[in-house]
Parts: sequence; structure tokens; C-alpha cells
Amino acid sequence: MTEPGRTSGRAVERDLVENTTDRLAGRLLAPLAESTADALLAALEVPARQVLEAKLLPFPNPIGLPAPGREASGD
Repeated sequence: MTEPGRTSGRAVERDLVENTTDRLAGRLLAPLAESTADALLAALEVPARQVLEAKLLPFPNPIGLPAPGREASGD
């Protein structure tokens, strides 16, 4: 049994980490035109799937790749 509030504290911490990494990653795409950023992200989809299919990563993993067959949650 967990203490009340303990899970929500972990959720807050997770959200903080996720928001920070999203913000930092977004900075890298900001100088690009939206169409260029979209093209870059689309081009990275194949290598990302190849990494997933290699079955070397645990799930969940520290780089946020979803398990094969599951889409990223977006939260």
C-alpha cells in the first residue's frame, strides 16, 4: 500500500521531467521552418523504429520511445 499523495508526487516529478525535455528538444527545432521540422521528424521515424525492432531497449526506457505497437502518449 502506498501513502496518500506519494503517487501524485511522482506524477508531478515525471511531468516536470517530461516538460523540461520537451522544452529543450523544442529549442532545437525552433530555428527550422515548420515544414522542415516536420520533414526531419518524419525522416527520424524509420531509424527510431529500427532501434525499437532491435529489442535492445527496456520498456519503459529513459529516451521515451514507446514499446512497439504502442503510440507515444503525448502527456
